[in-house]
Amino acid sequence: NASAYAIISGGATFDQVIGIRFIASGGDGPTNCLVSSCLFSNMLGQPIVMVGHNNIITNNEFTAIYGNSFIVYSGYNHIIRRNYFHDCPLPLYYGENDIVDHTGGTFYDYYVRTIIQSTLQTVNSNILIMENWMEDVEGAGIAMSHSDTADPGDIHSTFLLGNVFIGIAGPTDG
Repeated sequence: NASAYAIISGGATFDQVIGIRFIASGGDGPTNCLVSSCLFSNMLGQPIVMVGHNNIITNNEFTAIYGNSFIVYSGYNHIIRRNYFHDCPLPLYYGENDIVDHTGGTFYDYYVRTIIQSTLQTVNSNILIMENWMEDVEGAGIAMSHSDTADPGDIHSTFLLGNVFIGIAGPTDG
């Protein structure tokens, strides 16, 4: 099968490659940043991990991504819009170390989610996810959940508007 891919565990810590990582160091994290018109392709990992507030991710293309999430966000007043996610198959698994949950969370390594809310910060609010196109992506489209350790009300004012889901296969959650 020409479209099948195999993932071998990425070392003892099971780290993945991150394309762009916003780091919160002693505060809310980066603010007023723009990630636009970028191509993320053939990656084993997460193209964007964003924390902070007032950041925008727009007009990017994601293809052939083999990590557990494409955009991981945390914080408040973010806009994720007009991104194109396509042709991203789930990888094959070879051994127990490839599929067990090494993060202590509730999902397995390399379980693909297109856009996922994270609990990197305790409050996630005023998030606008709109006009994104997801086509032929195996895994969940958009996933949101609250942390077991954070206040159960830590997610609020998240808006999903005008997103397109075509050929999304596999388990979903939310």
